[in-house]
Amino acid sequence: LHKDFVSDKDVKAKDMRLSLWCTLNEFYYGSKKTVQYTRFSVTGSDLFQIGLGAQVSNERVVKEIDVLPGMRDGTMMRFTGWGNNPAMKRKGDLIVILRRIDHPNYVRNGHDLIYRHKITLKQALCAAPITFETLDGEIIKYASDEVINPNSCKVFPGKGMPIYCDDPLSPLLHKEDRGNFILKFQIEMPSSLSDEQRIE
Repeated sequence: LHKDFVSDKDVKAKDMRLSLWCTLNEFYYGSKKTVQYTRFSVTGSDLFQIGLGAQVSNERVVKEIDVLPGMRDGTMMRFTGWGNNPAMKRKGDLIVILRRIDHPNYVRNGHDLIYRHKITLKQALCAAPITFETLDGEIIKYASDEVINPNSCKVFPGKGMPIYCDDPLSPLLHKEDRGNFILKFQIEMPSSLSDEQRIE
């Protein structure tokens, strides 16, 4: 590089990074959340020479964050100028990183939602009808046409996670693509069988 080259990091404060924890429901429906943090700030008449009318303080900041439907764990959101405000440098940015809180019943895999339904060995062998609830509260009844084994699954297209779109016009178009809802089975094996069960 040329000796007179000045990089952005030389004239701008270092970015601040914060983690924001979100539930699966908040990633599904979207949510307004807040972060609170402390940033270093220099204000006054002469920011280039601390002490000549400048004031140094730790400023407490509360910022509202819009988590949009379909965003996911690891999404990084940059807010220009919301970071530290030191002397002789431009304000730094705030980077908020979304983090996932695991759901007790559903697992997210990309745009898909995976749900494991517990059934008994008898229900599996008889392919008994089951009823379950999706993340948005829809009740679904399902009956397999064959014996259920640990590898059995049923895919319900378009009932998974919303697919995030950063097009600002997408809400006006009422366009919301969704991933799949995948039903899997957790077969509970009995620890022992009675004589009657053996006969059956």
